[in-house]
Amino acid sequence: MELYRKVVYYPDVKFSDLDAGVCVAYPLPDGKYKYYGVPSFLIIGAQKCGTTELRNWLHMHPYVRGLRSEGHFFDEVLDLEQEWLRYVLNPFLLLSKEKQHFLCHQHLQTFEKTPAYFHKENRGVLIPALIKKMMPSGRFIVTLRNPSERAYSAYQMGRKPRRARDACQDYIAHDFLTVINQAMSPQISQKSSQKRLITIGHYAEHIENWLNYFSPDQLCVVLLEEFKNNPFEVMEKLMNFLELPHFDYRPLVEKNFRGLWTTRQKYRISSKANDPEYEPMSQLARELLDEYYAPWNQKLKKLMPNLSFNW
Repeated sequence: MELYRKVVYYPDVKFSDLDAGVCVAYPLPDGKYKYYGVPSFLIIGAQKCGTTELRNWLHMHPYVRGLRSEGHFFDEVLDLEQEWLRYVLNPFLLLSKEKQHFLCHQHLQTFEKTPAYFHKENRGVLIPALIKKMMPSGRFIVTLRNPSERAYSAYQMGRKPRRARDACQDYIAHDFLTVINQAMSPQISQKSSQKRLITIGHYAEHIENWLNYFSPDQLCVVLLEEFKNNPFEVMEKLMNFLELPHFDYRPLVEKNFRGLWTTRQKYRISSKANDPEYEPMSQLARELLDEYYAPWNQKLKKLMPNLSFNW
């Protein structure tokens, strides 16, 4: 079988040789190689818009392999050209331990998901600017939902005792309406957790940042509302976007007590869709957020006219 996937051999590989889907062959003491795939695609966010559930569904595809936790490489890396190897040499990005097996499985794609990539910077540099340097032909999945609901979900996540290390004390100490009123105050720092609670929902702004570095056909937007209602249609859309073979998910999933499609319990894949629902958002908080996000939602409609949503 002829090689059709670009393979670069460490330590001779140069940073400029890298791109999405490139295979890095890493030498072993016996003269053989392990073959790792630079991610073909990334799930870049937004936070609390179903990125974990989508990652779990993509993991079930036989031609897809990815990190089981968030990578946070591009929002934390100090020197991209010096540190890229520690990112790629991840066991979950391993394509093969043997050359013949690798030759027969070049269709495999690797990926990771880190919602922080959607909106964060790394020491003043936009994340898409960094990613462009390492994987210019990459593809990126953006998940969105009603931004008011997204903010409320993020607030509830920050209050969970099981996330005590990451918990936001302001979220624990105050009700949601108080928190968002504080977040809207001009005195609050743009980098504070309170401010990020609402600014992550400035979807048009963040997508524009990505479109400054990547073409529109490299981004695929998934609405959480659509994924909940018809995950099979959404997965078909993603398989087309990623140029993956069709895969039937129906035998692997079932409806849970909330009426949502989740992986069958026998596969022991955790799903946030199985968590109890939060208590409803107060009407005052909803009205305040809906009014706040109205101009941002209009900007999103102008930016992506083919995206259908009713926020």
